[in-house]
Amino acid sequence: MSNFGLIRVAAATPKLRPANTEYNETEILECLKTADKSGCGVVLFPELCLTGATCGDLIQQDLLYRKSLESLERIVRATERSAAAVILGHVLERGSLRFNCAAFIQNGQIRGIVPKQFIPPAQARWFSPGGAVFEIGPTVRLFGADIPFGSLLFQDELSGLALGVEVGEDRHAVISPG
Repeated sequence: MSNFGLIRVAAATPKLRPANTEYNETEILECLKTADKSGCGVVLFPELCLTGATCGDLIQQDLLYRKSLESLERIVRATERSAAAVILGHVLERGSLRFNCAAFIQNGQIRGIVPKQFIPPAQARWFSPGGAVFEIGPTVRLFGADIPFGSLLFQDELSGLALGVEVGEDRHAVISPG
């Protein structure tokens, strides 16, 4: 945040490979380094960028899910050295439910996870809508922490900046969840 009340936001477009979480993680971390050097306060990454949005039925594989969580944890740790807040698309499973989510990451912690609310027909075979969050509760346990889960508003106490997060088609809703 500058003295003028402005914040630099970056929309990152890493090169991704479907179902290759290690490669995608490396590309994401490179984008974060570039954003840090540019003085970005918020860095936005694409929907499902850890797995790649085009991996189809592979999204249901346990190995891919475990690998994506390992990459997510390393990226979260890497933000300890970053001044930016990071919004990153990933998959989250809870019981029999699978969500297309965005994690809000800052200072080496996930401050909240927002599930996609409106699932288009092409994704309905893989993901539950965010409304199913009521079956889980307002938090999820991940990496040893209880993390807020649902339609969330993130506020920075120092700057007063407040952010709502929407995933994919949620921005087209009559009343957007963000």
